[in-house]
Amino acid sequence: MTPVNVIFILAITWVILLLVFTIVMLVHMHKEYKRMDERMERRRKAFDDHLDEIRKKGLK
Repeated sequence: MTPVNVIFILAITWVILLLVFTIVMLVHMHKEYKRMDERMERRRKAFDDHLDEIRKKGLK
């Protein structure tokens, strides 16, 4: 193994590790984004229901 081969193998290993890390982070962020979106949707629905109750009380 010449030093050039060792450097080449290390560079390829480094690139593969970076790719794996990037993919893992993207998947994690996507899951987190979906969870936040669901949470916001539930809050919006609860707020709309709350406003409807206030309107009904106000109309009586």
